[in-house]
Amino acid sequence: MKTLSGILLLFLLTTCTTASNDSEMEKLTIQVKELEKQLIECQNGENQIIDQVIAMYHTGNYDSVRILYAELQKKYPELHELKEAMDIHYEVLQEETASIREITAREEAYKRAIQKLEVEQEGNSKIYTNALFTHYNNRNMMSIYILKKENRSPSLMIKLSYKGNGWIHFKKASLAFDNRSIEVPFDTFEHKESKKDAGVAEWIEAPISNRMVSFLRSFAGSVNAKMQLTGKHTESRTLTPKERQAIIDVLNGYEALIASN
Repeated sequence: MKTLSGILLLFLLTTCTTASNDSEMEKLTIQVKELEKQLIECQNGENQIIDQVIAMYHTGNYDSVRILYAELQKKYPELHELKEAMDIHYEVLQEETASIREITAREEAYKRAIQKLEVEQEGNSKIYTNALFTHYNNRNMMSIYILKKENRSPSLMIKLSYKGNGWIHFKKASLAFDNRSIEVPFDTFEHKESKKDAGVAEWIEAPISNRMVSFLRSFAGSVNAKMQLTGKHTESRTLTPKERQAIIDVLNGYEALIASN
């Protein structure tokens, strides 16, 4: 571009001294405009496009890189060596772009999963529950929630409750769907509570093992998902769609917290 500017200046200096009439001056003006046009084209030439491609790449503006690359191929198809090098680079770029978009989409999904949960602060811990589903102690229900203690990784807790006219005094809890089942381990003294008020209510809140976490995803996706409490007698029931969706929402939030922790 500097070379062409110098040529243009030299051309003006030499020809202006020899132009003797209006006709020659008019021709000179046309030639100068043509040189100006060439100068502009040079400014938008392949070197500048390549510089722009590199600049856009380093700033992460991959959409602009694709546009500029397509322009480069269209305007300068004769640049075979450059095209070959750019093709290789472009393949890498496409892979990086797809990876970045996948990560971004996953992070957005994590944010949405966490935003669907209700958060309560209890001391130095946060409790994440499903905002659209409340598990009352005096109801026959099942739910899970996330316990996030300060400076600790999040953990999952399970809650199973029963209400009736007579005590179960249950010592065993289990979940089942289709032909699969799993026992919910709990400590009778640490995790179990009960009360008597217009009937009797019993419930447990216990930590969930890693083995149970993987089980719960399939469990909550089944229309045959059942909870069972066994003691003096056995009570079992099929979970409602709302209960199952609440479990899925909390599992999604848990995975999001684990990924961002």
